[in-house]
Amino acid sequence: MFEMRPRFDAKNFKSFAKNLKSSVSNLEPAFDEFGRYIQPETQRQFTTETDPDGNKWAELSPVTLLRKQTPYILRETFFMYSMIFYVATKNSFEFGIRDPKYKFHHEGTAKMPARVVIGITDKRKQRLNRIIIVYLKRVRSRRARV
Repeated sequence: MFEMRPRFDAKNFKSFAKNLKSSVSNLEPAFDEFGRYIQPETQRQFTTETDPDGNKWAELSPVTLLRKQTPYILRETFFMYSMIFYVATKNSFEFGIRDPKYKFHHEGTAKMPARVVIGITDKRKQRLNRIIIVYLKRVRSRRARV
């Protein structure tokens, strides 16, 4: 027979909650680590011409191919590629492409299919969760040693 008798230690819980509250007030290191992961991941999507889930983008139309100097999708000048950014602060994370034309590529238009670059997949959510958990454990263990 297996039996569990959990015990609640209020003193340890209060200490843990206090450490967690102060560590959560500054998630910038964890967000920055995620940004250093997601930025090259997104750049890779341009070279593989895929969306965040790995699906190939729609091919360029024959008319577009005739007009362009290269056969590459969204990389004629590399301007959009070079405008990928992230901003990590104590309590927020922002990630995107600072090219106003990206909206049309993301949503598509009447003449152009959508080619999604920015997206948070389950894999990326799991990566962010792991980064935050490891960060919080590090903060908690440092505070326990103090």
